[in-house]
Amino acid sequence: MTYSIVFSSRTGNTEQLARAIRSVLPAGDCLYFGGPDAAALAADRLYIGFWTDKGSCDEAMAAFLAGVQNKEVFLFGTAGFGSQPAYFQAVLKRVQANLGANNTLVAASCARAGCPRPCAGAMRRCSRPPITPPTWRP
Repeated sequence: MTYSIVFSSRTGNTEQLARAIRSVLPAGDCLYFGGPDAAALAADRLYIGFWTDKGSCDEAMAAFLAGVQNKEVFLFGTAGFGSQPAYFQAVLKRVQANLGANNTLVAASCARAGCPRPCAGAMRRCSRPPITPPTWRP
């Protein structure tokens, strides 16, 4: 199965997740790796990463998602604040609403960027070490 990894990353956290996903998938099946681009739509499965902007994805990613049709989609995102699963689920629901028609959502994940727990001053860039790559396998 071919795949593309499409991501939008403001601070580098979402790109780090995208690279971690790419590192565990078969390299020969990757058709595209990078920012939102129609070239990514040639793949069977799309791994789509976003940073949280006002409770959803940024405008460029929202526009890309609207053009996604008849694909398997794995959404992953980062958020600079929020600590409750309900918050992350609400973000994912808003991002999913941007998807075009007839897609199969394979999985969705949203995490606090670079930090396993909330900290004071959540609007500042976290000084803790970056997140470790996921152990998830396709």
